Amino acid sequence: MTIKQQKKLYKELILNPSKKNIEQLSYRFTLFCANMTKFLPHVHHSNHYEMFQELLYFQYSSDIEQNSLEYLDNSIIQNFSSIDIENHTNEFPLVFATFHLGSYRLLNCYLLEKGFKVVLIIDDNVFNTKLSKFTDTVDNLLRVKETTDLIILNVSDRKSIFKLKQLIADGYVMSVYLDGNKSVSNKSQDFSKGFIPISFFNNEIFVKNGVGMLAKFLSAKIIPVVSFRDDSDINHMEFYKEISISDYATKEEFAIKSIELCYNKLEEKLLLYPTQWECWIYIHDWFIRNMEIPYIIYENLENVFNTERYKTFVVNGTHFIFDLYNYQSFEIDATLLNAIERNNFETLDRNLYTELKRKNIIR
Repeated sequence: MTIKQQKKLYKELILNPSKKNIEQLSYRFTLFCANMTKFLPHVHHSNHYEMFQELLYFQYSSDIEQNSLEYLDNSIIQNFSSIDIENHTNEFPLVFATFHLGSYRLLNCYLLEKGFKVVLIIDDNVFNTKLSKFTDTVDNLLRVKETTDLIILNVSDRKSIFKLKQLIADGYVMSVYLDGNKSVSNKSQDFSKGFIPISFFNNEIFVKNGVGMLAKFLSAKIIPVVSFRDDSDINHMEFYKEISISDYATKEEFAIKSIELCYNKLEEKLLLYPTQWECWIYIHDWFIRNMEIPYIIYENLENVFNTERYKTFVVNGTHFIFDLYNYQSFEIDATLLNAIERNNFETLDRNLYTELKRKNIIR
């Protein structure tokens, strides 16, 4: 089956989901809606479901595209840096800093085919679940050069920093995903250690600061790389101007501002291709969810479920209402679920009805 056939088949599954699939995805969809509402409020909530379907499609596409030499060969490369990627010489340490946007897996395939010796830094989740698939691609598919080599290090391994220093000295370049926060499960919402706050679409998020610190420690230049698919489904890779320590007053400023600058490049592309970034499903783990958006009093009550602020989802047969503004959920029974689905609240208990109005669940 060709890559186009695989994509077509998967798209059909997404566009025609079973009731079971809808329920299984309902919690992820709800979180996606909340994150869209927070970071891209200009997008009308009626577009969220179609965008979620697109995100699932692109997420699947990224996985299979890394095994397609044709897709790699047809990629459009734009290099705005001063680094000669075609004929690279190891004049100074380099960090290629990218994101989970577009066909993001192809960056490392591209670097390896150009003869780079790459040390890839990944987190526990990827290290344990997807490592073998990528190494199979490298070993059995890519047209590598004699100089090509790939070393993969687990960011959680304390010995990695010492291995990395020696590898960089031996002419390796470092490849990292700056938004590799998927493994973050910060239940305490404590970002005091290992994170830096940055502005992202006029909101504060906390991202891991390891890459900036490593670049400072290694005196490395950072090259932001952003991938995306155009409307013809052609992959693009853009290599931006390198960021150097000399661009800033201090090394400490470089370690933080360089990461902010990379995220600025991501923002620019997300305004054009928002559904190609898989992190919309879990970015809520990157900020403190202590907001309390007040309820309002509607002058003209329509007596309908407020789909702008609330969504319903189901987990293990139990149904919930989720407040997209405050990131809070409430368990509901079958009677209330039925009322919401039918948009008919006349038979509800009067006290419950009053509470639904107060919390703007009914508008």
